[in-house]
Amino acid sequence: MVMDTIIDYSTIDVYPMFKNCENLDGKENQEHCFGTELVEQLEELIVLDKIKGPAATYDTIYMDISIAQDNKIRIARINYSDIVRDKIPNLDSVLTASINLLPELVQPAIKRGIPVKSQYKLPILINVKQ
Repeated sequence: MVMDTIIDYSTIDVYPMFKNCENLDGKENQEHCFGTELVEQLEELIVLDKIKGPAATYDTIYMDISIAQDNKIRIARINYSDIVRDKIPNLDSVLTASINLLPELVQPAIKRGIPVKSQYKLPILINVKQ
């Protein structure tokens, strides 16, 4: 018996799942559902917080989120310019609160039948009007 000893750590076998994605077959369908659910939920939550700034701001930030083996979603890092940081000082807290309000996952990512940590980079368009 030959065992595959090379493990590709950059891919997963099953994507993390929100309840709405639970009964989907196929890796591509699961990936699409997970991504769509994540983005739609965050858009709704972040808009509800009505980010305010002292001046109009239009920029793209990048938020790295990690999903642990225990299904917990956390912010690993937020990358944004000094201009955004100065104009919207409460951005970190708004994003953290939004992540904390996401619906619970029914399972984390799976690799070779084992729950694993996964990480995703989300571009977020900031468009604050005065």
